Amino acid sequence: PPGQGTTDVDEAALPRGDELGSGGQGWVYHVYGQPGPTAFKKYKNPRKADPDALKTLVDLPGQLQPLERDRLHEQTAWPLARVYDKAQLSGFLMREIPGRFLAPNSAGAMKMRELQHLIFPRRPLWGDIVPASGVSTQTRIDVARECTGLMALLHSRAMIIGDVSMRNVLWTGTDGNPVTIFLID
Repeated sequence: PPGQGTTDVDEAALPRGDELGSGGQGWVYHVYGQPGPTAFKKYKNPRKADPDALKTLVDLPGQLQPLERDRLHEQTAWPLARVYDKAQLSGFLMREIPGRFLAPNSAGAMKMRELQHLIFPRRPLWGDIVPASGVSTQTRIDVARECTGLMALLHSRAMIIGDVSMRNVLWTGTDGNPVTIFLID
């Protein structure tokens, strides 16, 4: 199954849904019929992608202890499978961002709760991304601890995260819910 070792998927066979977002490297689409909420990241420039490096990432969860593997899957949009269009790597499957890491902004659009929302003073446009009452110092400390723990796990497996930014670390832990993070990109 995806996330347990190398699995290559034919892009033509993916029941692709709506576009969920886009960035500098590609577009992200919902995928139907997969175990759990799954997304497909389609590269804008697939020729720049390294199939062997992506295989290493896809294979990593199968090398982890069960608790480590669970943490990786729960806290990251880790590559689950490579996707090919004919013989060309075109992207990869990953877990969709869980709903608890999203909240409506002041216009009612669902937006990601990014680390930047804990760094800068609250802005009215953020709406419910950050509660009107703000975020406690303890929540901020707990987010930092979660980041440190997840980075320690990845570094212990010789994984170096090349794009850690305040937009790629998502968090939740408002309204008495447990604090956790989710890495994207």
